[in-house]
Amino acid sequence: MVKNSSVRKLCKFCAAHAEFIDYKDVRILRRYINLDGKIQPRKYSGVCLKHQRMLSNAIKKARIAALVPFVRDAVL
Repeated sequence: MVKNSSVRKLCKFCAAHAEFIDYKDVRILRRYINLDGKIQPRKYSGVCLKHQRMLSNAIKKARIAALVPFVRDAVL
């Protein structure tokens, strides 16, 4: 059995019919931030373009509100 490589992932936010992404929901935002504190690109996160824009804006707002750190603590 051969898997079809053209099968696209479904955006989790589209599947949940999300109107907007709340910057105060840190539990969801942390899934889309890697260990260095960078926002994951669409290729790895599997989010559509519309929701990727909303997600990145929500992460940036959460960083300014000090809900999510800008960078990970450096290990000395």
